Amino acid sequence: MHRITVHPSEDGWLLKRPGWPGELFDSIDWAAKAAESLAFEFHQRSGRGACVVLASNEGERLLHAFG
Repeated sequence: MHRITVHPSEDGWLLKRPGWPGELFDSIDWAAKAAESLAFEFHQRSGRGACVVLASNEGERLLHAFG
């Protein structure tokens, strides 16, 4: 399963995906939308499952899953 994480950083919200450096976003809304789009694309291309996870000091929470 492809796992894309969104987590807070000092400068905003960091989106991490397999094989790529992190991408910084100003808001959680933008980061979550971008992560959801990437997860959907990974799922469509590979046929494997993909998920978006919000990771913070309080733990992890699944935001969206495909497949």
